[in-house]
Amino acid sequence: MRKYLDNGREVEVIQEINGIGCIIRDIYEEGEDSEENMSEAHLYKGKLFSAPPQFKFEETIQRSNQQIEQMNTDIKELIQKRNNIQKEIQDIEKNYKDRIDILKRHKGLERLELFLNDKITHFIIGYDSENEVAHSNTTILEKKDFLDEEYNGSGLRLLCLYGDSKGDLTWRINRYRDGSGYNENVIPCLSYEEAIEKLTVMIQNGINKINNGPLGVKKENYYYNSLLGCIRVANKYKIPVSQELVEICKEFRISEIDAYIEKKKAEIAVEEEKKRKCRIEEMV
Repeated sequence: MRKYLDNGREVEVIQEINGIGCIIRDIYEEGEDSEENMSEAHLYKGKLFSAPPQFKFEETIQRSNQQIEQMNTDIKELIQKRNNIQKEIQDIEKNYKDRIDILKRHKGLERLELFLNDKITHFIIGYDSENEVAHSNTTILEKKDFLDEEYNGSGLRLLCLYGDSKGDLTWRINRYRDGSGYNENVIPCLSYEEAIEKLTVMIQNGINKINNGPLGVKKENYYYNSLLGCIRVANKYKIPVSQELVEICKEFRISEIDAYIEKKKAEIAVEEEKKRKCRIEEMV
């Protein structure tokens, strides 16, 4: 007797065993002539059918196809959204880069974006803006040090960008929030460490300018005093400078003090001479 498995395969039922199953042999075709063969007998405990079972897959397949189609549509929409977002990001990055490039073309504007985003923490104040060199009054201050005390520290002193004929701009801070009083050159920095780096370069620029300029040729008092100004700022912020320059300035300072002492001695001698003459006149 022939029956069918749940997968539609035809089998030969040899014997049914109640409560246990059936002894069957699988029927299969092989060879070019599709010759029918049977496997060895074996016990099968599953359900057998008198005709090949017919499963209603169409509705399930149709529903699955619809789901797949919807998922493909969703994927396409997501890909389009992703492409739109990527393009928007690229446009934003390009606009930002273009804006930064424009700002970088003009000295002074390269830090404007950072200042507006509150990234500036320190300022270098009091320097030669034309040559970007340090002098004796150059100092590093925190942003909080620029709060106007006249307004109970609630507002930043007026910070401006001053332009020149070349299109370059220089940052300056005013004495008061309303713009009154004097103003000083400042360099905005992103951290104390960056301020130290910039100040180190400015000190070296100052020393080079002094040595290579007219002052370095004449080597008069102003030359040494200018060097001393740079060295004092370097010492204040523990910035290393040439020991040779330190010794030169030290010798100058000593000679300057010695000269001052001699000058005072001479003045004292003159005064003593005046007193001596007065005493002689009184005696006469």
